[in-house]
Parts: sequence; structure tokens; C-alpha cells
Amino acid sequence: GINFLAAFISGCAALLLLERKNLKGIAVSCAGLLVVFSLAFALTDIRWSEPYKTLSVRLVQGGIAQDEKFSPMGSLTSFERYVRLMNEKPVPESGLIVLPETIFPIPLQQLKPEIWRKFTHVTNGNAALMFGGFLRGEDGYRNTAVLVEHEKIVQSYTKKHLVPFGEYVPTGFRWFIDMLQIPMGDLLKGTTDQKAFEIDGVAAAPLLCYEDLFASEIREWWQGGKAPNLLVNLSNLGWFGDTHALPQHLNISRMRAVEFARPVIRATNTGMTAYVTSRGEVAAELPAMEPGKLDVKVAAAQGEATPFVKFGALPWLGAMVLLLISAILALLFRKRHRLPLK
Repeated sequence: GINFLAAFISGCAALLLLERKNLKGIAVSCAGLLVVFSLAFALTDIRWSEPYKTLSVRLVQGGIAQDEKFSPMGSLTSFERYVRLMNEKPVPESGLIVLPETIFPIPLQQLKPEIWRKFTHVTNGNAALMFGGFLRGEDGYRNTAVLVEHEKIVQSYTKKHLVPFGEYVPTGFRWFIDMLQIPMGDLLKGTTDQKAFEIDGVAAAPLLCYEDLFASEIREWWQGGKAPNLLVNLSNLGWFGDTHALPQHLNISRMRAVEFARPVIRATNTGMTAYVTSRGEVAAELPAMEPGKLDVKVAAAQGEATPFVKFGALPWLGAMVLLLISAILALLFRKRHRLPLK
């Protein structure tokens, strides 16, 4: 929709310049611009959701560099830093603590019991803990988000949109992964009927890494008659270093917040860790590339499905088809009557 509007506005502006001596062309281009900007102002104040419940959230940013994460001491470094940040005063007594994606480079089952107990001990209060990690099953490995309460995993979500070569092997390239002997190089894909996490009455839909780029897939959380109150993105953009990828990913989350009229909270390894309101505004964020914690009061939302949830890109596809047909008919008309294109 945004691309369509950008192209439409540019087309009207170009027509206005090219047809500046033609009153009909000027009228058509001005009418197009007037319609778009009038709708923009008219739709600004429409609210597609309303506050539902306030949730206390601590977002933790580890700041673990990629080469450090996969070093022999990487798991210990991650463990110590995240435990420290989770337990910095004032320690959350309720609500939710969110950590990034795949905080340990090994499956969670391989963590020693004493490490697991100390790591999840913060949940002995009323605060739930959500973080990303690998889970190993009889059929293979999964990139997951887990919800932990009182040291036990009570819910899990398996990533649905996997990265080619990084998380799954395209057909014909299995030999490449076997040669490199990467145990978690071909992960299992999650299903579309997974449940949102329930946290103190709030339905939180987890999104792992770049899954928030695919708005059509986020719409699947609205299937089955129960809409989430909150979107939670767990990411590790340490692969990209201190580049524009970090603020770009934050802006993508802002777009999702507007499309779905739901707040988005982001816990990332290196940035951008932030709280985005249901209006797409960044209410709070941490500096990139630095470890830290962000304590926020998140206004979870409820309300009817937005037009985007109901119809997706169909209205814009329909508008593009109509414009294409109109352009073809106009060219045929000019050709039939031998009119100049100008």
C-alpha cells in the first residue's frame, strides 16, 4: 500500500509538470493529489484499538558480539551478563522479562541443571521470562521462543519463516551443510496454528528476528477468533554490526504496529531494543551496541481487526489492476483516434 501511494503521488506530480499547459491534465493530477492527502488527514484520528491492560516489562539487551557469542566461553558470557541485567534493581516482581533470540549457541537441553535453575530463578516471583533458544527434539532442532514460569517452560513458539542456508537447506544443497557439519543448519519449520503466549491475561504473539518483515504472516495470529494484545519481537542482529540494519528493523516494527494497531516490544542482542506504541511511536529505546535493560509500562491493546488484518493487500492490488486497465484503454483510444501521446 505504501509503495502504491508513493508511486501514485509521484505519477500525479510528474503529470502535473508534463501537462502544465493542458488544463485537463492539471485537473486530473491535482484531483489525484487532493484525494490522497484528504484521505490521509481524514483517517489520522481513527483509532483501531483501545487500551486493554498495562503490563510491566523489562527488555534486556545483552550486547554480545557474534564472535564472542560463538567463542568457547560464549555461553558462560551470555549467562553471566543476562543474569546480571535481569536481576538489576529494582527487580521486576510481576509482568514479563524479555531477552533476545538464541541467547545460547547450544540447545537449551544441553544447559546444566544448575545453570538453568540460576538463569530462570528470577521467575520464582510472579514475573514470566521470555527468551529465544534452540530446542532439540527427536525429529530435529527448532529455533524457538519459550515462556518460562517458576523455572519451567510453559509455552513455546517455533519460528515459521526460516532463513535459507542459515536456518534451512534449500533443495540440492544438503551436501554443503553436511560438509560443514553444522548441527543446527537445517531447522524444522513452525506451523501456522501456534498459540500466542498468555501473560497475566495478555495474549502476546512472539516474532523471531525478521519475521516482522512479513505482515501477511503476522495476520495469521488473528485466525481462530482470538487476536493478540501485543507483538513481541526477539532478535539478534549482531551479524550486521553497527549498521543501518538496526534502526531499519525498528522502523519495520513501527510499520507493523500501525498496520495491526498493536504495540510492539523488541528485545535484541545489539539493538534496537525498544517499546513501540500501537500508533507506531517509539516510546522508549536503548542505545545500540551496548548492554542494558529497559523497564517500561506497556499498554496492551484490544479492538476490532484493522482493514489490513481483514483484507491484506487486496485493495491495493485491485487499485493497481484498475489503473493498469485504464492506462491500456487510454492508449488504445489514443491509437484508434491517432491522438498524440502528449
